[in-house]
Amino acid sequence: MASSSAPRASFVVIAGRHKGGKRASSSSSKRGAKGRPEGVATDLKPSSVAGVTEDHAFEQFFYDDATQDRIMRLVQNHERPLFLCNPSLAVRAERAGMDYLLLDRDPRWKKVLPKGRFRQFELSSPRQMRFQYDAVFVDPPFANVQLHDLRRTVDLLASNATQAAAPVYLAFISDREDAVLAAFDGYGLERKGPALGYASVKQSTQERIYLYGPRADWNPDGAC
Repeated sequence: MASSSAPRASFVVIAGRHKGGKRASSSSSKRGAKGRPEGVATDLKPSSVAGVTEDHAFEQFFYDDATQDRIMRLVQNHERPLFLCNPSLAVRAERAGMDYLLLDRDPRWKKVLPKGRFRQFELSSPRQMRFQYDAVFVDPPFANVQLHDLRRTVDLLASNATQAAAPVYLAFISDREDAVLAAFDGYGLERKGPALGYASVKQSTQERIYLYGPRADWNPDGAC
């Protein structure tokens, strides 16, 4: 059951870790069995989405195509998704003609997405959204945000009961799974599906990033 201080919302968490790391050896240019880069993320060529190139200094990493396809199947179960630090999904939602909003620190998205679809946003300065979202998809900078602060930010987005009851899909690493479940205690989370893929993150890191979400028997009214 959710604590009294938290809105009763459904959360899906993609657990993750710092996607960067130490400088790679000469093997960084190799590719794994699935065709993904083997090197450390910061030594790999940044990927681009809709003409925007990843900014690795701010832990900006985009999903690979297969992962975008996979998560978009969840996105399309909703009518008004909110994307927090998740621009690659916002671009896909735009192409699909969906009603959505992207919150992200990177001002470059203002030139990419239509007016009203993007708002510059800092995780450290959360504010309520008038946009009546029915789901939240989050892929935070794993090394630069504390889990309890992340939960507080997501909680504070909701300005009414409908938003508070929206399912939330959040990205994070299985190495910190216990911490994720503790930070979002009361939301009935469990690990979902295979590991997620990123376009310019080394394969050994990608293999530890998973999708988490509410158990089938959990509901936003507080039953766990």
